[in-house]
Amino acid sequence: GIKKIVTISDGIPLHDMVLIRQAAKEHGALVVGGNTSGVISPKVAMMGSFPHWIERVYKKGNIGVMTRSGSLTNEVTAMIVEAGYGVSTLIGVGGDPVPGTRFAEMLPYYEADSETNAVVIIGELGGTMEEEVAEAIKNKTFTKPLVAFLGGRTAPKGQRMGHAGAIISGGKGSVEDKIKALTEVGALVAERPRMVGKLLVELKVPKSI
Repeated sequence: GIKKIVTISDGIPLHDMVLIRQAAKEHGALVVGGNTSGVISPKVAMMGSFPHWIERVYKKGNIGVMTRSGSLTNEVTAMIVEAGYGVSTLIGVGGDPVPGTRFAEMLPYYEADSETNAVVIIGELGGTMEEEVAEAIKNKTFTKPLVAFLGGRTAPKGQRMGHAGAIISGGKGSVEDKIKALTEVGALVAERPRMVGKLLVELKVPKSI
């Protein structure tokens, strides 16, 4: 009967994660991870392995955050707060090749959330999650402003960078392809973490709910 599950373990075998995703879908459960810090709505609830000081960085506000990274999340979120914003809900989907929940699968929650005025995604090379977000914007199933920061711009093809899911293979997964897909549908992509907050201001996202 458990409907929300956060899996912080990394390196879960691919076949196991495929079965976990299937079982979660059949039972109406939401699985976040593996290889994730978890989920946090500042001043409301937290699940995962966040440090005790995290709410000094993750101020409550109206920006939804989805991330494949851990340390980059803290950096980007600090820049969001520095620009005068805060976080509604942050979800770490994890850095493994097969996550329990993908970016695009979380977008409907943010779309329906009256406390979220815009979304920031923290992505990286490898996989197609960012391209799936672009497709959702293109199809108008997600309509709120979106800013992205993508790690791994200078990574060589075929070499894993940090996370098991951060690898370019089969000609897919390059940061260049992700930037192209997102910018073509009107999302803004920050070249550096510090630019994320400035781009939210540029989009005229209000600083309160």
